[in-house]
Amino acid sequence: MLAVLSFALSRTAGAATPAEDAFSKRLPEVCAALQQRGFRAPEELGTKPKAEMRIPGLMYLCNVVRPLAGKGPGRPPEVAALLAGEGDDPGVVLSANVWCALDVEPALRALSDEVELVAGRLGPPPPKEALAAIRAGRKLEAGAPPGLAYRIVPIEVDKDACGKVPPGTLGPVHMKLDVSIRPGKPRPR
Repeated sequence: MLAVLSFALSRTAGAATPAEDAFSKRLPEVCAALQQRGFRAPEELGTKPKAEMRIPGLMYLCNVVRPLAGKGPGRPPEVAALLAGEGDDPGVVLSANVWCALDVEPALRALSDEVELVAGRLGPPPPKEALAAIRAGRKLEAGAPPGLAYRIVPIEVDKDACGKVPPGTLGPVHMKLDVSIRPGKPRPR
């Protein structure tokens, strides 16, 4: 999550473009829609978690998670969302966090559905190849005219995590898939 947080909060020099401003202005609406769909602030972050944080004119941040039904004996999978805006580098990162191999397919399907809904609120629908890559858990960078860029990054952490996770605990994650959505064209890495 720290890598995702640093990605979302990174800043570049220069003023925000009109597309970035329009994207940033939609983020509170997207956060509210996610919360209406059952997303909540992650409890691991403290005793009184907050989904949203605002520093007017500088930053808007929304960090929410939605647990999914799990098939494995350990912690159930979840879909997480991190939205950052009001700066010159706004972005959304949606992630599937999976602790057991049995949960990979339904978690990636749920992530794909959330990406489709969030993208629909931010601009054009995601390209079909992006949704297929999410469901397959494979890497891809794609753009959706007129101006959303998608980056899909799978991270396999511990293939044996399911056997190491007592129910209700965090433990090592089996795999994670991050999908970033930004205004503009895909950026070279």
